Amino acid sequence: MSGIDIRAAVDARSMIQEEVDRLEEKRERILRPGKEDRACILAMGALIAASAAVLLTWPGALILWVLATFILYSFNYIVFFLPITRHHGGRERKRLVLERPIKGPLSRLLTRPKFLVEVGTTMFLAGMVPLARSFLLLFGSGVMFIIYHGVYMGDLPLQFTGWLVLQILVILGYFLMVVALNPQSQGFTRIARSLKFKVLSARSEGRRAYVMAMALAGALIVAISVVAVGAVLLPGRTMESLIGFLGGNALVVIPAMVAILAVEFFIMRVPQSVGSRRMAIDLIDDKVRALRYWCLEPLDALIVEAAMQNRTVVDRDRLEEVLCIYYPIVMYKVVETNIFGRLPVYLVAPDFGLLFDHEALRHVGVPRDPDGRPVLDRRSDV
Repeated sequence: MSGIDIRAAVDARSMIQEEVDRLEEKRERILRPGKEDRACILAMGALIAASAAVLLTWPGALILWVLATFILYSFNYIVFFLPITRHHGGRERKRLVLERPIKGPLSRLLTRPKFLVEVGTTMFLAGMVPLARSFLLLFGSGVMFIIYHGVYMGDLPLQFTGWLVLQILVILGYFLMVVALNPQSQGFTRIARSLKFKVLSARSEGRRAYVMAMALAGALIVAISVVAVGAVLLPGRTMESLIGFLGGNALVVIPAMVAILAVEFFIMRVPQSVGSRRMAIDLIDDKVRALRYWCLEPLDALIVEAAMQNRTVVDRDRLEEVLCIYYPIVMYKVVETNIFGRLPVYLVAPDFGLLFDHEALRHVGVPRDPDGRPVLDRRSDV
Protein backbone atom coordinates (compact mmCIF):
# COMPACT_ATOMS: atom_id res chain seq x y z
CA MET A 1 0.00 0.00 0.00
CA SER A 2 1.37 3.41 -1.00
CA GLY A 3 0.77 5.79 1.88
CA ILE A 4 0.18 9.53 2.24
CA ASP A 5 -0.07 11.71 5.32
CA ILE A 6 -3.49 11.57 6.95
CA ARG A 7 -3.63 15.37 6.89
CA ALA A 8 -4.07 15.18 3.11
CA ALA A 9 -7.26 13.14 3.63
CA VAL A 10 -8.48 15.55 6.34
CA ASP A 11 -7.82 18.55 4.07
CA ALA A 12 -9.63 16.84 1.19
CA ARG A 13 -12.60 16.14 3.43
CA SER A 14 -12.75 19.79 4.55
CA MET A 15 -12.60 20.94 0.93
CA ILE A 16 -15.42 18.60 -0.12
CA GLN A 17 -17.59 19.50 2.89
CA GLU A 18 -17.14 23.18 2.06
CA GLU A 19 -18.31 22.45 -1.49
CA VAL A 20 -21.40 20.63 -0.16
CA ASP A 21 -22.22 23.58 2.12
CA ARG A 22 -21.76 26.04 -0.76
CA LEU A 23 -24.06 24.00 -3.02
CA GLU A 24 -26.79 23.79 -0.36
CA GLU A 25 -26.56 27.56 0.18
CA LYS A 26 -26.91 28.11 -3.56
CA ARG A 27 -29.91 25.77 -3.68
CA GLU A 28 -31.72 27.87 -1.07
CA ARG A 29 -30.93 31.04 -3.01
CA ILE A 30 -32.27 29.60 -6.26
CA LEU A 31 -35.52 28.50 -4.58
CA ARG A 32 -36.46 31.97 -3.29
CA PRO A 33 -38.28 33.72 -6.18
CA GLY A 34 -41.62 31.84 -6.31
CA LYS A 35 -44.34 34.52 -6.50
CA GLU A 36 -42.68 36.14 -9.50
CA ASP A 37 -42.85 32.81 -11.36
CA ARG A 38 -46.62 32.55 -10.84
CA ALA A 39 -47.23 36.13 -12.03
CA CYS A 40 -45.12 35.55 -15.15
CA ILE A 41 -46.92 32.28 -15.92
CA LEU A 42 -50.31 34.03 -15.69
CA ALA A 43 -49.08 36.83 -17.99
CA MET A 44 -47.71 34.23 -20.42
CA GLY A 45 -51.08 32.43 -20.47
CA ALA A 46 -52.88 35.68 -21.33
CA LEU A 47 -50.40 36.41 -24.15
CA ILE A 48 -50.79 32.89 -25.56
CA ALA A 49 -54.60 33.22 -25.58
CA ALA A 50 -54.43 36.62 -27.32
CA SER A 51 -51.87 35.32 -29.83
CA ALA A 52 -54.03 32.28 -30.64
CA ALA A 53 -56.98 34.56 -31.45
CA VAL A 54 -54.83 36.61 -33.84
CA LEU A 55 -53.29 33.52 -35.48
CA LEU A 56 -56.73 32.03 -36.13
CA THR A 57 -57.99 35.11 -37.93
CA TRP A 58 -54.90 36.45 -39.71
CA PRO A 59 -52.83 33.98 -41.83
CA GLY A 60 -50.15 36.65 -42.29
CA ALA A 61 -49.57 36.68 -38.54
CA LEU A 62 -48.86 32.95 -38.70
CA ILE A 63 -45.96 33.54 -41.12
CA LEU A 64 -44.62 36.23 -38.79
CA TRP A 65 -45.11 33.94 -35.78
CA VAL A 66 -43.20 31.03 -37.32
CA LEU A 67 -40.47 33.36 -38.64
CA ALA A 68 -40.08 34.94 -35.19
CA THR A 69 -39.83 31.47 -33.64
CA PHE A 70 -37.05 30.49 -36.04
CA ILE A 71 -35.23 33.77 -35.31
CA LEU A 72 -35.40 33.14 -31.57
CA TYR A 73 -34.33 29.53 -32.08
CA SER A 74 -31.31 30.62 -34.14
CA PHE A 75 -30.20 33.64 -32.08
CA ASN A 76 -31.56 33.21 -28.54
CA TYR A 77 -28.04 32.75 -27.16
CA ILE A 78 -27.17 36.40 -27.93
CA VAL A 79 -29.11 37.56 -24.86
CA PHE A 80 -26.59 35.78 -22.62
CA PHE A 81 -23.83 38.09 -23.86
CA LEU A 82 -25.73 41.31 -23.13
CA PRO A 83 -24.66 43.17 -19.93
CA ILE A 84 -28.15 43.01 -18.38
CA THR A 85 -27.62 40.55 -15.51
CA ARG A 86 -28.08 42.05 -12.05
CA HIS A 87 -26.85 40.19 -8.95
CA HIS A 88 -29.03 40.27 -5.85
CA GLY A 89 -26.84 40.71 -2.80
CA GLY A 90 -23.15 39.93 -3.22
CA ARG A 91 -21.60 38.17 -6.13
CA GLU A 92 -20.74 34.53 -5.62
CA ARG A 93 -17.26 34.19 -4.23
CA LYS A 94 -14.58 32.85 -6.53
CA ARG A 95 -13.43 29.32 -5.81
CA LEU A 96 -9.87 29.88 -6.92
CA VAL A 97 -7.71 32.88 -7.73
CA LEU A 98 -5.36 32.20 -10.60
CA GLU A 99 -2.21 33.64 -9.05
CA ARG A 100 0.10 31.05 -10.56
CA PRO A 101 0.96 30.98 -14.28
CA ILE A 102 -1.58 29.04 -16.32
CA LYS A 103 0.88 27.94 -19.00
CA GLY A 104 1.39 24.52 -17.40
CA PRO A 105 -2.31 23.79 -16.77
CA LEU A 106 -3.17 25.13 -20.24
CA SER A 107 -0.65 22.77 -21.85
CA ARG A 108 -2.09 19.85 -19.87
CA LEU A 109 -5.62 20.87 -20.87
CA LEU A 110 -4.70 20.98 -24.56
CA THR A 111 -3.39 17.41 -24.36
CA ARG A 112 -6.89 16.23 -23.33
CA PRO A 113 -8.99 16.85 -26.46
CA LYS A 114 -11.76 14.48 -25.39
CA PHE A 115 -12.14 16.29 -22.08
CA LEU A 116 -12.32 19.63 -23.95
CA VAL A 117 -15.02 18.20 -26.23
CA GLU A 118 -16.93 17.04 -23.15
CA VAL A 119 -16.72 20.54 -21.63
CA GLY A 120 -17.91 22.17 -24.86
CA THR A 121 -20.80 19.78 -25.48
CA THR A 122 -21.91 19.96 -21.84
CA MET A 123 -21.99 23.78 -21.96
CA PHE A 124 -23.85 23.92 -25.27
CA LEU A 125 -26.35 21.10 -24.75
CA ALA A 126 -27.09 21.91 -21.09
CA GLY A 127 -28.09 25.41 -22.19
CA MET A 128 -30.63 23.86 -24.58
CA VAL A 129 -32.40 21.76 -21.91
CA PRO A 130 -34.41 24.62 -20.32
CA LEU A 131 -35.34 25.83 -23.82
CA ALA A 132 -37.01 22.53 -24.69
CA ARG A 133 -40.33 23.49 -23.03
CA SER A 134 -40.20 26.98 -24.54
CA PHE A 135 -39.76 25.82 -28.11
CA LEU A 136 -42.14 22.91 -27.67
CA LEU A 137 -44.73 25.56 -26.85
CA LEU A 138 -43.76 28.00 -29.64
CA PHE A 139 -43.12 25.47 -32.41
CA GLY A 140 -45.98 23.23 -31.27
CA SER A 141 -48.50 26.06 -31.51
CA GLY A 142 -46.98 27.00 -34.87
CA VAL A 143 -47.49 23.46 -36.22
CA MET A 144 -51.15 23.45 -35.15
CA PHE A 145 -51.89 26.72 -36.91
CA ILE A 146 -49.80 25.78 -39.97
CA ILE A 147 -51.90 22.62 -40.39
CA TYR A 148 -55.09 24.62 -39.78
CA HIS A 149 -54.30 27.32 -42.37
CA GLY A 150 -52.44 25.06 -44.82
CA VAL A 151 -54.63 21.92 -44.83
CA TYR A 152 -58.10 22.99 -43.67
CA MET A 153 -58.29 26.61 -44.82
CA GLY A 154 -56.02 26.38 -47.89
CA ASP A 155 -54.27 29.67 -47.06
CA LEU A 156 -50.81 28.09 -47.57
CA PRO A 157 -49.50 25.83 -50.37
CA LEU A 158 -49.52 22.17 -49.32
CA GLN A 159 -45.87 21.64 -50.27
CA PHE A 160 -44.81 24.63 -48.19
CA THR A 161 -47.00 23.43 -45.32
CA GLY A 162 -45.42 19.97 -45.40
CA TRP A 163 -41.89 21.42 -45.49
CA LEU A 164 -42.57 23.68 -42.50
CA VAL A 165 -44.11 20.88 -40.47
CA LEU A 166 -41.19 18.54 -41.28
CA GLN A 167 -38.61 21.17 -40.32
CA ILE A 168 -40.34 21.89 -37.02
CA LEU A 169 -40.64 18.17 -36.21
CA VAL A 170 -36.88 17.77 -36.78
CA ILE A 171 -36.19 20.63 -34.35
CA LEU A 172 -38.58 19.21 -31.76
CA GLY A 173 -36.88 15.83 -32.17
CA TYR A 174 -33.56 17.54 -31.55
CA PHE A 175 -34.81 19.06 -28.29
CA LEU A 176 -36.24 15.72 -27.14
CA MET A 177 -32.88 14.11 -27.91
CA VAL A 178 -31.03 16.76 -25.89
CA VAL A 179 -33.35 16.29 -22.90
CA ALA A 180 -32.91 12.49 -23.10
CA LEU A 181 -29.09 12.87 -23.09
CA ASN A 182 -29.30 14.77 -19.77
CA PRO A 183 -26.11 16.74 -20.58
CA GLN A 184 -26.23 18.95 -17.46
CA SER A 185 -25.17 15.95 -15.36
CA GLN A 186 -22.64 14.76 -17.98
CA GLY A 187 -25.16 12.27 -19.33
CA PHE A 188 -23.62 12.53 -22.79
CA THR A 189 -20.32 11.22 -21.39
CA ARG A 190 -22.00 8.41 -19.51
CA ILE A 191 -23.94 7.29 -22.59
CA ALA A 192 -20.76 7.32 -24.71
CA ARG A 193 -18.91 5.33 -22.05
CA SER A 194 -21.76 2.82 -21.75
CA LEU A 195 -21.88 2.40 -25.54
CA LYS A 196 -18.13 1.84 -25.64
CA PHE A 197 -18.22 -0.89 -22.99
CA LYS A 198 -21.20 -2.61 -24.63
CA VAL A 199 -19.30 -2.82 -27.92
CA LEU A 200 -16.18 -4.11 -26.15
CA SER A 201 -18.14 -6.73 -24.21
CA ALA A 202 -19.89 -7.84 -27.41
CA ARG A 203 -16.48 -8.55 -28.96
CA SER A 204 -15.86 -11.27 -26.36
CA GLU A 205 -19.22 -12.89 -27.21
CA GLY A 206 -18.29 -13.59 -30.80
CA ARG A 207 -18.09 -11.96 -34.20
CA ARG A 208 -21.85 -11.87 -34.78
CA ALA A 209 -22.59 -10.13 -31.47
CA TYR A 210 -19.76 -7.67 -32.11
CA VAL A 211 -21.02 -6.81 -35.62
CA MET A 212 -24.56 -6.31 -34.27
CA ALA A 213 -23.32 -4.05 -31.47
CA MET A 214 -21.24 -2.00 -33.92
CA ALA A 215 -24.20 -1.71 -36.32
CA LEU A 216 -26.53 -0.53 -33.53
CA ALA A 217 -23.95 1.95 -32.24
CA GLY A 218 -23.38 3.25 -35.77
CA ALA A 219 -27.11 3.59 -36.42
CA LEU A 220 -27.54 5.53 -33.17
CA ILE A 221 -24.67 7.87 -34.01
CA VAL A 222 -26.00 8.45 -37.55
CA ALA A 223 -29.52 9.14 -36.26
CA ILE A 224 -28.27 11.65 -33.69
CA SER A 225 -26.04 13.32 -36.30
CA VAL A 226 -28.83 13.61 -38.89
CA VAL A 227 -31.25 15.16 -36.39
CA ALA A 228 -28.59 17.53 -35.01
CA VAL A 229 -27.39 18.64 -38.47
CA GLY A 230 -30.97 19.10 -39.68
CA ALA A 231 -31.87 21.15 -36.61
CA VAL A 232 -28.83 23.40 -37.11
CA LEU A 233 -28.64 23.86 -40.89
CA LEU A 234 -32.24 23.80 -42.17
CA PRO A 235 -33.67 26.84 -40.29
CA GLY A 236 -31.69 29.27 -42.49
CA ARG A 237 -33.34 27.97 -45.65
CA THR A 238 -36.73 27.88 -43.94
CA MET A 239 -36.44 31.52 -42.86
CA GLU A 240 -35.66 32.51 -46.47
CA SER A 241 -38.84 30.73 -47.62
CA LEU A 242 -40.91 32.43 -44.92
CA ILE A 243 -39.58 35.87 -45.81
CA GLY A 244 -40.56 35.15 -49.43
CA PHE A 245 -44.17 34.69 -48.29
CA LEU A 246 -44.28 38.04 -46.52
CA GLY A 247 -46.26 40.67 -48.32
CA GLY A 248 -48.36 43.69 -47.56
CA ASN A 249 -47.52 47.13 -46.24
CA ALA A 250 -44.11 47.35 -44.57
CA LEU A 251 -45.58 49.87 -42.12
CA VAL A 252 -47.83 47.05 -40.88
CA VAL A 253 -45.50 44.07 -41.25
CA ILE A 254 -42.46 45.54 -39.46
CA PRO A 255 -44.27 46.74 -36.29
CA ALA A 256 -46.23 43.46 -36.23
CA MET A 257 -42.97 41.50 -36.48
CA VAL A 258 -41.40 43.50 -33.63
CA ALA A 259 -44.50 42.97 -31.46
CA ILE A 260 -44.59 39.22 -32.17
CA LEU A 261 -40.87 38.89 -31.42
CA ALA A 262 -41.39 40.63 -28.06
CA VAL A 263 -44.37 38.42 -27.21
CA GLU A 264 -42.54 35.24 -28.23
CA PHE A 265 -39.41 36.26 -26.33
CA PHE A 266 -41.46 36.59 -23.14
CA ILE A 267 -43.26 33.29 -23.82
CA MET A 268 -39.86 31.66 -24.42
CA ARG A 269 -38.21 33.19 -21.35
CA VAL A 270 -40.84 32.20 -18.76
CA PRO A 271 -40.67 28.38 -19.26
CA GLN A 272 -36.91 28.72 -19.73
CA SER A 273 -36.61 30.44 -16.36
CA VAL A 274 -38.87 27.97 -14.56
CA GLY A 275 -37.30 24.95 -16.27
CA SER A 276 -33.72 26.10 -15.67
CA ARG A 277 -34.47 26.64 -11.97
CA ARG A 278 -35.78 23.09 -11.76
CA MET A 279 -32.75 21.80 -13.68
CA ALA A 280 -30.35 23.70 -11.42
CA ILE A 281 -31.97 22.36 -8.24
CA ASP A 282 -31.96 18.78 -9.56
CA LEU A 283 -28.31 19.14 -10.60
CA ILE A 284 -27.30 20.53 -7.19
CA ASP A 285 -29.20 17.73 -5.42
CA ASP A 286 -27.40 15.13 -7.59
CA LYS A 287 -24.04 16.76 -6.86
CA VAL A 288 -24.64 16.84 -3.11
CA ARG A 289 -25.75 13.19 -3.06
CA ALA A 290 -22.73 12.12 -5.11
CA LEU A 291 -20.27 14.10 -3.00
CA ARG A 292 -21.66 12.64 0.21
CA TYR A 293 -21.85 9.04 -1.00
CA TRP A 294 -18.78 8.78 -3.24
CA CYS A 295 -16.47 11.25 -1.48
CA LEU A 296 -17.32 12.10 2.13
CA GLU A 297 -18.29 8.58 3.24
CA PRO A 298 -15.15 6.91 1.80
CA LEU A 299 -12.96 9.66 3.28
CA ASP A 300 -14.59 9.28 6.70
CA ALA A 301 -13.97 5.53 6.54
CA LEU A 302 -10.36 6.12 5.47
CA ILE A 303 -9.65 8.59 8.28
CA VAL A 304 -11.40 6.51 10.97
CA GLU A 305 -9.60 3.36 9.83
CA ALA A 306 -6.22 5.08 10.14
CA ALA A 307 -7.11 6.55 13.54
CA MET A 308 -8.24 3.20 14.92
CA GLN A 309 -4.96 1.61 13.84
CA ASN A 310 -2.91 4.55 15.22
CA ARG A 311 -1.50 5.29 11.75
CA THR A 312 -0.53 8.72 10.47
CA VAL A 313 -0.79 7.66 6.83
CA VAL A 314 -3.72 6.55 4.67
CA ASP A 315 -3.95 4.61 1.42
CA ARG A 316 -2.89 7.00 -1.35
CA ASP A 317 -4.84 5.12 -4.05
CA ARG A 318 -8.11 5.34 -2.11
CA LEU A 319 -7.61 9.08 -1.60
CA GLU A 320 -6.75 9.55 -5.28
CA GLU A 321 -9.88 7.64 -6.28
CA VAL A 322 -12.02 10.01 -4.20
CA LEU A 323 -10.36 13.05 -5.79
CA CYS A 324 -10.87 11.57 -9.27
CA ILE A 325 -14.57 11.44 -8.47
CA TYR A 326 -14.69 14.85 -6.76
CA TYR A 327 -13.07 17.06 -9.39
CA PRO A 328 -15.24 16.00 -12.38
CA ILE A 329 -18.34 16.64 -10.23
CA VAL A 330 -17.33 20.20 -9.31
CA MET A 331 -15.73 21.05 -12.66
CA TYR A 332 -19.12 22.44 -13.74
CA LYS A 333 -21.07 25.06 -11.81
CA VAL A 334 -24.52 26.65 -12.01
CA VAL A 335 -24.46 30.32 -13.06
CA GLU A 336 -27.34 32.79 -13.21
CA THR A 337 -28.23 35.23 -15.97
CA ASN A 338 -31.25 37.53 -15.76
CA ILE A 339 -32.87 40.56 -17.35
CA PHE A 340 -32.16 43.40 -14.94
CA GLY A 341 -32.78 41.09 -12.01
CA ARG A 342 -35.95 39.50 -13.47
CA LEU A 343 -36.67 36.16 -15.14
CA PRO A 344 -33.43 34.43 -14.08
CA VAL A 345 -32.10 31.60 -16.22
CA TYR A 346 -29.61 29.14 -14.74
CA LEU A 347 -26.93 27.65 -16.94
CA VAL A 348 -24.25 24.99 -16.52
CA ALA A 349 -20.77 26.35 -17.18
CA PRO A 350 -17.23 25.14 -16.47
CA ASP A 351 -15.52 26.51 -13.38
CA PHE A 352 -12.62 28.25 -15.09
CA GLY A 353 -10.72 28.43 -11.80
CA LEU A 354 -10.62 24.63 -11.78
CA LEU A 355 -10.30 24.31 -15.53
CA PHE A 356 -6.84 25.92 -15.31
CA ASP A 357 -5.83 24.41 -11.97
CA HIS A 358 -3.03 21.85 -12.12
CA GLU A 359 -4.34 19.71 -9.25
CA ALA A 360 -7.86 19.59 -10.70
CA LEU A 361 -6.65 18.69 -14.19
CA ARG A 362 -4.56 15.88 -12.74
CA HIS A 363 -7.78 14.21 -11.57
CA VAL A 364 -10.06 14.62 -14.60
CA GLY A 365 -10.10 12.64 -17.82
CA VAL A 366 -9.28 9.49 -15.87
CA PRO A 367 -10.46 6.19 -17.46
CA ARG A 368 -13.55 4.65 -15.86
CA ASP A 369 -14.74 1.09 -15.47
CA PRO A 370 -18.28 0.07 -16.54
CA ASP A 371 -19.60 1.17 -13.12
CA GLY A 372 -18.09 4.64 -13.56
CA ARG A 373 -15.31 4.21 -10.98
CA PRO A 374 -11.86 5.67 -11.79
CA VAL A 375 -9.19 3.27 -13.04
CA LEU A 376 -5.99 4.62 -11.53
CA ASP A 377 -3.41 2.24 -12.92
CA ARG A 378 -3.61 3.57 -16.50
CA ARG A 379 -4.48 7.24 -16.25
CA SER A 380 -4.86 8.85 -19.62
CA ASP A 381 -7.16 11.07 -21.54
CA VAL A 382 -10.29 9.10 -22.42
